Amino acid sequence: MSKFEKNLIKYLSYGFCVGIYYSFIKGPTTMSSSINGMFEFYTVPTSTFIFRTLSTSFILSLIAGVVYTIVFLCIKGNK
Repeated sequence: MSKFEKNLIKYLSYGFCVGIYYSFIKGPTTMSSSINGMFEFYTVPTSTFIFRTLSTSFILSLIAGVVYTIVFLCIKGNK
């Protein structure tokens, strides 16, 4: 594997881990407003929380990979 491929895998993994970390910090609760203006908290089902966590992680992984690829190509193009 080339250095680019190793670093790309590393940054994809970092993005995935950050997405999982963010999802657990955010927590499984969702906020909704009630009629009297007070906020009411409720817990989303576990399957929804898992899906949101994996979706967020996948999106952040893709963003990290794309950003790394663009930076790598810009640096390589300037040499």
